[in-house]
Amino acid sequence: MGFSGKIMGAFGTGRTKLTIPPFVPNRIISQRFFSSDYNGIYQEKVSPSQLHIEQESENNLHRRMQRIVPNSMVIWYSGNSKANGRGVVMAYVPIKEQYITKYVEFESPDWNVSKVVGGSKEEIKTLINTNVV
Repeated sequence: MGFSGKIMGAFGTGRTKLTIPPFVPNRIISQRFFSSDYNGIYQEKVSPSQLHIEQESENNLHRRMQRIVPNSMVIWYSGNSKANGRGVVMAYVPIKEQYITKYVEFESPDWNVSKVVGGSKEEIKTLINTNVV
């Protein structure tokens, strides 16, 4: 989370301006795009671009969230969670000119929250138990 890419193929780096995480494109099964209007209401729309593309890691340092998918919440989740006994959700949520980032890991058999980065377990449990209409 917040990892931007590698410099000279070896040194990992993060950026103050959040970039698209450098996931390997062939591991992405699907992509759906939701964007908010001025009222903060999210609706599904046609994606303006492919989020994950094949490129050198260094080039990812220039793929800033605000430029590629402006005002858009982006959520990634792991696959094969049942077989792995753990699942992960990572979210980048735009707030004004910056992003709030969250990483939540769940473990079976009860799928309890086992790790949180960018918040607390209590905050995530509250979100999970909130009915949103």
